[in-house]
Amino acid sequence: MNTVALRLKKEVDVLLVIGIGGSYLGARAAIEMVQGLYNKKMPVEIIYVGNTLSSTYTAQLLEYLTDKEFAINVISKSGTTTEPAIAFRLFKDLMIKKQKKSKEIIKNRIIVTTDSKIGILHDLAKEEGYQTFIIPNDIGGRYSVLAPVGIFPMLVSDMNVDKVLIGAQKAYQECKTDKILVNPAYKYADLTKEYGPNTGCFDVSLTINQGEVYGFIGPNGAGKSTVIKQMVGFIKSDHGSGTILGYDV
Repeated sequence: MNTVALRLKKEVDVLLVIGIGGSYLGARAAIEMVQGLYNKKMPVEIIYVGNTLSSTYTAQLLEYLTDKEFAINVISKSGTTTEPAIAFRLFKDLMIKKQKKSKEIIKNRIIVTTDSKIGILHDLAKEEGYQTFIIPNDIGGRYSVLAPVGIFPMLVSDMNVDKVLIGAQKAYQECKTDKILVNPAYKYADLTKEYGPNTGCFDVSLTINQGEVYGFIGPNGAGKSTVIKQMVGFIKSDHGSGTILGYDV
C-alpha cells in the first residue's frame, strides 16, 4: 500500500474514494480529524463519492475533475451496491472518454479494495489488472477503518499510519481491563441537567465496559436525549462529570 500511495501522491491531484457506509466513513472521519477539512498542505485532495444518488453532486464533481489528474479507490466487497457501482462507472468513463487516458494509466490509477476471492468487483479487478487490496472476511464495514479500507486513503492523504496503528493498539490494551475504575472506555458519574423543577435529568451515574451493550429505555420526557446530549458534548451539564476514552465531556 505504501508504494502505491507514494506513486499516486506524485501523479494525481485528487483521490476519489468510492464507497458507501463503512466503506468510506472510517477513512473520512480519520482524515478529517487529523488533517482537517481544508488542508492545503495535503499532497492529494481526497473526495468521497458513491455514497449518494444525487445527480447534482455527481454532475458537479464530474465537471470539477474534467481537467484534473485523479485516481479512483473503489471500495466494496461485492461490487453490486448501487451507489458505488454507478459512481465507479461514471468516473471511469470520465477517464476513458473525456480525458482519453491510455489503458496503462487507467490501470495504474484504479485501486480496488474488495473481497479476496469472490464478487463482481474482484473479478473485474483480476480481468483488468487493477491493483487490489483485500477486505478481511471477518471484519464488517463499520469496523474496517484499520484495514486497507481506511489505511490506503489515509496513506494517500499523507497521514502517519504507523502512529495511527500504534495509538489504536495502545487504546485496545487500555480498554481490555474489566476494572471499572481503570478502563477509560466509558465512564460517567452524577450527570445532571436541570431545565426547571423536576424537568431534565438528575444524578445519572453509569459505566459501560468494553463489549457491553447498554439499553437506554424510558418514556417520553424521561431525559434520555438529555443524557446522551451531555455525553457527546452537545449540551453542558449543570454538575457531574463524564469521560469517553479518557476525554472529559
